[in-house]
Amino acid sequence: MEELDQLWREISEKTGRDRLSAPTAAGGFSPSSLNLLKTIRQRTRWKLYFIYLFLAAYLGAFVWVAQNWESRLVFGAMTGFALVNLWLVQRPYVRMKKQDLLMSGSSRAVIQHYYDCLDTMLRQENFIGALFTPPAAMLGFLFAFIEEKGSAAIVFSDWRLLSIMLVLATLLAPFGAWLTRHLNKVAFGKYLDHLKENLADLKSS
Repeated sequence: MEELDQLWREISEKTGRDRLSAPTAAGGFSPSSLNLLKTIRQRTRWKLYFIYLFLAAYLGAFVWVAQNWESRLVFGAMTGFALVNLWLVQRPYVRMKKQDLLMSGSSRAVIQHYYDCLDTMLRQENFIGALFTPPAAMLGFLFAFIEEKGSAAIVFSDWRLLSIMLVLATLLAPFGAWLTRHLNKVAFGKYLDHLKENLADLKSS
């Protein structure tokens, strides 16, 4: 209880809110958990910067690199993929930044909120990684012929090239799913596990 009271005292000092709004329920998490929540937000913010970088690259290629409508279609589709990914990450990040919850909710509510946001973001990204890898691979394959031949029509007129493209997309699908899951696990896995452990401790207390 003293650790929980100390945590909300620290939050109150940072936000200017009266510490009387701190929850009084028994059981809580240590002040170090405040650093955990900050780290999760920070890592999510860096993920957003990474997405912005790719989005800017695709938009720049759409404007300055694409030479015809086919190459613009390729970069337009990649821009669309990046926008979907941005939407999936931006929503939970905005929810994480809600300070009212930190001041008005119990320790369990705060941890549950962060766990739900992070878990939802990672599950959706893992699904999108598996879903978008095949079309992204096909777009890259087509773009190589667009750059070399000026058009991707040759791929669709030759069953061998079309088969190679489809096989390539099929083989890369599980790799894309694994890579997305692996990167998310490296970046957020231990933090998600820590939140889950805290929730279990609070429920058993």
